[in-house]
Amino acid sequence: MLFVVDAAVKSGKLPCTMDLARAPDLTLRVTLDTSDIPGNGTDGVVYISLQGSRGSSGEVCLSGCTLERGSSCSATVTLPDVGEVQKLTVALRDGGSGIHSQWHLAQLTLLNVETGDATTFMHGQWIDKGASVDLTPGSTTNTYVVVCTSPAPGSEFDGKVELRLTDADGIQSRAIPLGDGQVKPALWRAGGTDTFSVKAEDMQVSSLQSVALNIKDGGRSSSWLPSTVSVSRPDSDASCEADVYLTLHGERGSTEESKAFFSTQKGVADSYIFAAIDYGKLEAISVRLAGQSRLTWGLGFLSVTNLSTDANAKFVYQKYVQGSAPVRIARTVVQVVVYTADARGAGTDAQVEVLNCSSGLRGTYPCGTWLERGAAAAKALTQSTSVQALNAYKLHITTGALPGADFDGEAFVTITGYNTSTAELRLCTDGAAHASFVAGRTQEYEVKGLDVGTITAITLRILPSEQDPAWMLEGVKAVNESTGSSAEFFYSGWLDKNTPTAELWRSNPLVDFEVTVYTADSLDSGFDGEVRLQLSGSNGSNETTLLVNESAALLPGTAETFAMRASDVGTIYSATLSIVATKKERRWQVDRVEVRRLSAPDTPPAVFLFRAWLDADTASSLTISKDLPLVDYQLVITTAPSPGSGFEGIVGITLHGEEGSSGEVKLNTPDAAPGNSQAVVKFVEGSSASLPLKAKNVGRIDWLDLTLAVPEGSSSPCQWNLAKIEVTNPATGAMALFTQNDWVYSFCSLWPPTCSTYAVTLVLEDEQPAGHPFNGDVYLTLANYWNPAPETKLLHEQGSAAFLPGATLKFSIKVSSSEAGLAIKRVEVKNQESADSSLLMFPVGRVVVPGEKPSFSAR
Repeated sequence: MLFVVDAAVKSGKLPCTMDLARAPDLTLRVTLDTSDIPGNGTDGVVYISLQGSRGSSGEVCLSGCTLERGSSCSATVTLPDVGEVQKLTVALRDGGSGIHSQWHLAQLTLLNVETGDATTFMHGQWIDKGASVDLTPGSTTNTYVVVCTSPAPGSEFDGKVELRLTDADGIQSRAIPLGDGQVKPALWRAGGTDTFSVKAEDMQVSSLQSVALNIKDGGRSSSWLPSTVSVSRPDSDASCEADVYLTLHGERGSTEESKAFFSTQKGVADSYIFAAIDYGKLEAISVRLAGQSRLTWGLGFLSVTNLSTDANAKFVYQKYVQGSAPVRIARTVVQVVVYTADARGAGTDAQVEVLNCSSGLRGTYPCGTWLERGAAAAKALTQSTSVQALNAYKLHITTGALPGADFDGEAFVTITGYNTSTAELRLCTDGAAHASFVAGRTQEYEVKGLDVGTITAITLRILPSEQDPAWMLEGVKAVNESTGSSAEFFYSGWLDKNTPTAELWRSNPLVDFEVTVYTADSLDSGFDGEVRLQLSGSNGSNETTLLVNESAALLPGTAETFAMRASDVGTIYSATLSIVATKKERRWQVDRVEVRRLSAPDTPPAVFLFRAWLDADTASSLTISKDLPLVDYQLVITTAPSPGSGFEGIVGITLHGEEGSSGEVKLNTPDAAPGNSQAVVKFVEGSSASLPLKAKNVGRIDWLDLTLAVPEGSSSPCQWNLAKIEVTNPATGAMALFTQNDWVYSFCSLWPPTCSTYAVTLVLEDEQPAGHPFNGDVYLTLANYWNPAPETKLLHEQGSAAFLPGATLKFSIKVSSSEAGLAIKRVEVKNQESADSSLLMFPVGRVVVPGEKPSFSAR
């Protein structure tokens, strides 16, 4: 019998006696990767046993694994918790004789199903029949990966992304999962930058030959366009054993030198609080090392926040601090991004964007004209600064009721949504500079951060101390104060020095489904094992649920109905069936599956036409998209009238709607033979063409993808100046309009224009340029990433008499009159349907003159 004693000492909060408990059982997923080398593969059976920090497990058989050359096979086993795994023993038995009696194992991966922790054991050698080998966990290193997605429309992805590293010797790392866009929608956004800290094999970054990205399980996205991948690791010599002293330099003087209580360990971000005189805006910081130890510290950056004003300054160094002499680091102020115009031959600036890394303010300097070589061609650009308005969030945080569950110390939260993520925000109990969580209570905290849109995830981090080393978090309810929308997150676990961070994902409510499974009517098509089902939809994927247990046999030609309770995935897009052989049958031929919500009995079921064999040994799972009926859409496609706008070639269209995706369908002329994937269609400049499109009925169309190709041997360019596409569903009469008014090269995604009501607040400066109220007309033009909306004249009940100095009015911006101009302080725009808001700040003294159309970006 294996026993474990776990003791968490927390002064005054634990009883003096503890009971010994039997070590809990763990559910482990074991994956065997068989090497892809000649002669490999075996009919033998694999057994494993574990040895860890708490003891050893018994031996267990990995039944049902097929060890073919180049294959990957998984099995689920239950073993006692042996603590941190230090050694894994693999034994090969019953392999017969001859060429199939030995096996070349590439690697073995051990996955804790409950926690998601994975450990990889590398081997890369032969194992003989009857032999056993001891494997130790592969040496891994913290690796930082930064992935940038192209800002081009349609470049985003909503599935899983994996990374594989290869060094100069050809040695490959395992496939490292980076993230899932369906689980965390903020990932893989167009123009986004995603940063990860992962465990990878211990190979030198300087010797990396290549990195490979692999995508799978995409929802609505079938492709992804990343722009750059950066791989780095903390320097092994970056840690510091010396004492660190800091001096802050402000615009009105410098603070006294203060000792900083950092851990100064490689790859670690630390926080510490000290009191000093406020000398105004920080301009620099001095760092000095002292002590008897090695005076070397690899410093990445320092971020300083004034807790009284919330003003923040960042000091980026990315070098070594060496010796006892102070090092003065200037404040990191701006990051400059230059956008080049989308014009033939352009080596020019469409605009320059300057980001203040300290305050988060972003300035945009439009240019849009040609720049010539030489100093005489320098051009002064007019700045317009924009910053997204901050939202207030209320967090209802529940602490567990177990002894020692409470926590007094520093705690931080990051809120993630469909649009973006907030910065890490400090949680403070009223009247204190830190958080104080009380056992068994739900407490309310208020923070302010960027508007993230629909909240999808919460990340909580604590700084444990010797006095308070742990906190038991039960759950969080987050409320967006501006919209009233809320999201609940459940955790029920401990945070401590080993696990100081908790990532909580939005919990979808449980709903009841009625699932009908149709088995094919053919010989031996039945099955007597376990069947599991997972659904994916507009709200992500639910957990894999046991649908059929081994006591309910599925007979050929029968339809069996089962009840299933699982998370609500919204509109269902796909279903994944998997089987586990527990008795005689190892194969099952499934015809189709129908899924219906019991809460909507009158709604037609979602139908999935599998019509395939599932094999417990070779292909135990299969994912099928929902079956959608075909419909004859009618397209009206208009080409721009400018010369050379036409196109002659192969055009493919994919419709994406509320019920799923149609898959790509090639356009064809009405008199052409159906199903010709190489049909050539011709679009003439300035004309409109009416074409049929037989595709799946996706319901309300959200967007479409367009692909262009030219036939082999054609010298025509693959480009088309498309004005618009109208898609009409004859079955419902619904029409969707997609405007482009621009060139298309090979691929583009089009979205229909939206109609929303906006509340616009215009705040005027106290002093106007003409010395008297403005007497003219004000216009507003709003634009999203793709297209501007029509210009709208802003009307006020008081007419032009409303434009008094310092007035706050409800609208915004283009000036048309003979007046001297209008001095504007700020513009606030709020979408009254979605409650998304933006705050546009004008530079001090900026005057909009008659006829001018200044533009402002809210990013």
